[in-house]
Amino acid sequence: MTKEPDKDQYKKGTEVVIKAIPDKDYAFEKWEGSGFTGVTKKEIKVTVDGDYNLNAVFEKPKIEGRIVNKGDSPSKEIKVALYKNSIDNKITEVKTDSTGHYVFDPFYYNVGDDLIIVVNLLDNFSRTEIKNSNLLRGIGINSIDAKENMDLPPIDIYSYNFKLLKPEREETVTLPYKIKINHYERYDIKERDYYTYYYDGSDYIGHGEENFLGEEYVFDGKLSNDKMLSDDAYWYVGCNFKKNNYKYFINHLGHYVYLNTTTNTLNNNQNLIDNKIVLPFEKSKKFWLFKRYCYFFIEILYKEE
Repeated sequence: MTKEPDKDQYKKGTEVVIKAIPDKDYAFEKWEGSGFTGVTKKEIKVTVDGDYNLNAVFEKPKIEGRIVNKGDSPSKEIKVALYKNSIDNKITEVKTDSTGHYVFDPFYYNVGDDLIIVVNLLDNFSRTEIKNSNLLRGIGINSIDAKENMDLPPIDIYSYNFKLLKPEREETVTLPYKIKINHYERYDIKERDYYTYYYDGSDYIGHGEENFLGEEYVFDGKLSNDKMLSDDAYWYVGCNFKKNNYKYFINHLGHYVYLNTTTNTLNNNQNLIDNKIVLPFEKSKKFWLFKRYCYFFIEILYKEE
């Protein structure tokens, strides 16, 4: 903390500006004491008329938010995963309460970390429930810059009719092929783009070479990793959009598609495939001890003339 002017004692009527300056990985929470208890502004101004005893309370920043289904509370507790830097590095997972509220405690990450929050609906519902309830397969917020306490906007698991229409399940196709989707019909989102990605069994093959904006996209087999789709595979569709300055991504249940130049090699273990597409399962858990709060104390002593 700093005080300006910085003196041991002050004359009556002197204005003193006090600033709370957090150390790395901590965030200022509030002031305590001498009429300022509960004040959350980092900088306060004191007009000296007596002695002041003030505590600045700092805490490790936490991330919280809410999972909703078409704007309402979900029908059950929902698992929410936190990743660091990439989707291959899951660092923790929590469950929401009955209202969909979740909190990630701060001992799993540091200020400035690049975080990703993901909800895999197949960890929470069966495929039949997802289809019958018109839910997404997965949704997440990407590139979250961990900083002071963050209250994220709601994450809505409803699909808003977003889905892959063509090709249909177990359809045989010839490349190039005109993919058809149903738009993600959220009218509070102005900009979005769509993408496709492909899996061979549990192995990722690649994304389509280009993202697209409309409901149709001619896929010629070229992938973003300079490969070509040359065999039967699971086809999936996803969407990127921005809301409240956050980057979201969603995807929908995909299905197996045959290329007419190959033999049919359908892997019927669909649930196993789905659970490995974007959100890897992590068996091991780590438990940490941490000290969440930190206090600093400052005195302003009144000198009577």
